[in-house]
Order: sequence, then C-alpha cells, then structure tokens
Amino acid sequence: MPTPFTYILSSGLHHGLEYMYYFMSKLADEAKRRGHAVTLTDGSAASNNRAISLSDPAVFYGNGHGNPCAFTVECTELYMMVKGEDTVYIPDVGMVRYVCAENFNTDIMKNRHCHLCSCLTARILGKTLVSTYGARSYIGYKEVFFYGVRESEEVPFPEPGTPPTPEADFYSFLDADVEGERKIMLEYSTVAEAVEAIKRKMEEYIYKYTEGEWKDWSIAHEAALCHEWNLDALTAYGDLSWRPALTLTTTTLTSAISSFLSPFLFLVGLIGLATAPSPPKVEEKK
Repeated sequence: MPTPFTYILSSGLHHGLEYMYYFMSKLADEAKRRGHAVTLTDGSAASNNRAISLSDPAVFYGNGHGNPCAFTVECTELYMMVKGEDTVYIPDVGMVRYVCAENFNTDIMKNRHCHLCSCLTARILGKTLVSTYGARSYIGYKEVFFYGVRESEEVPFPEPGTPPTPEADFYSFLDADVEGERKIMLEYSTVAEAVEAIKRKMEEYIYKYTEGEWKDWSIAHEAALCHEWNLDALTAYGDLSWRPALTLTTTTLTSAISSFLSPFLFLVGLIGLATAPSPPKVEEKK
C-alpha cells in the first residue's frame, strides 16, 4: 500500500524538460519544508524505479514526452507502454499513426496517483493504467500539450523559471499543470479538486492574454489559443474523490490529518514518435 505524504517527481534536464524541472524543484522544496518525503529524480527510468522501490509513493508526477500508448523520459528512454494503436492529428504536421506493439512496465503505477505532463498519454496509456493495471487515478492530456511560445525564431529560449514576456512564455503553461499537484501535495485535495485547480489556473492565464494585462503582447493571441487547447485536452481517470496525499484508508486519513497561430510563432509540444517501443525524438514544433 502506498505511503502517505510520499511523492516521486520525475523530470529530465534536457530537450525542453528543464522548464518543468524548475517547477518540480520548487514544489519539492515546499513539500519537504512541511515534512513530506519527496524525491525529485532526473527523469531516468533507473532513478524513477529506484525511488519507487525505496519509498512506495502515493503520487508519481512525471514530466516527459508521450504518444497515445507510451511515456518516455529524457526523450530517449521508454518508461511505460501499453499495447495499442491510434491515429492523432498533430498541429502543423497532420494525421500521425502511433503503434505500440507490447506492454512495458505497466504495473509500476498500481495503487498510485499518476500525473503525466506530456502529450497524448490520456488517449490509451492513462486510461489503461487505471482500468487494467491498478492505478488509483490519472491526470494527463489527450492531445499535444503545448508548453511554450515564442514570437519568432529569432527570440532566444528563456531560462527556466523566467516569467512570461511579450516575446516568449515558457512559464504559464507548466505553472498551470503543476497547480494540480500543489493542491494534492500541499492542501491534501482530491484528484477532482486538483483537476479543477489546473483548469482555473489555465483560465486565469487565458484571461490575462485575452482581456487582462497581457492582451496587447505580440504572443497574446497564440498563447491564449495554446492554453485553450491544453484546457480542452486535460483528462482524468479513476477515483477522482480520493486524496492521494493522505493514502487510502479512513484510519490513516484521520491519523494523517491529526499529525499535520502567426507564421513566426513557434509552438513547442511534448510529443513522441509514431512507433513504439522506439523512444521519441525531440523536435521543436514549428
């Protein structure tokens, strides 16, 4: 049975994943200050598996690249896959066929809350982890997840953690996604409440880009569209009424509580290849 107040946060440091690593490190620090057991891994399969075996976490929050039936870490290493196939529309690319030939590491999320910040895994992987392999709940995205916009190719990529500017935003999209785990880890919310928190944060940014203080920025229209796309793609499965931080039983719950798109705009998505188990390559969406 997973351990209360115990979490694995998994994010790589390259290929665009470093932007989420910034947010995960901030969340891990805050949870640790509250006495929680948090392991922030480098996103590799070996470090994830070791952390899970040592701590038996209630929550696995993973940042990586995905396709409908597979999730990879650091863009080079397959981490989870279920057998299946799907054809998906990819913006600026067209229809892409994905085929996953076998199951891989499917039991790793049993009894846990699994949140994957990646493209497409809600279509098959997330649903199957819950329905067939015992994951208690899942949050993810059924379409490409956009995490950054730039006004033009000439605009440099910002450093991780840089707030949005009129020319680039690699902050607000991930800030919205991590809001769900802030609710779960720091406020002991239900999965349903976490999903609603993500939606509210996305809507806040949509307002800023459409009617608020950022509406006149050069990236405003496209950034708002990306938030709307991510909002529509957000998906959850499983027991949405449980509070992952507080474990599964009433006894433990009581004890735990008492104890504490322009031509020059470049869109970036966490997207995988069309064939598994070959790991996805990283390509900037253009």
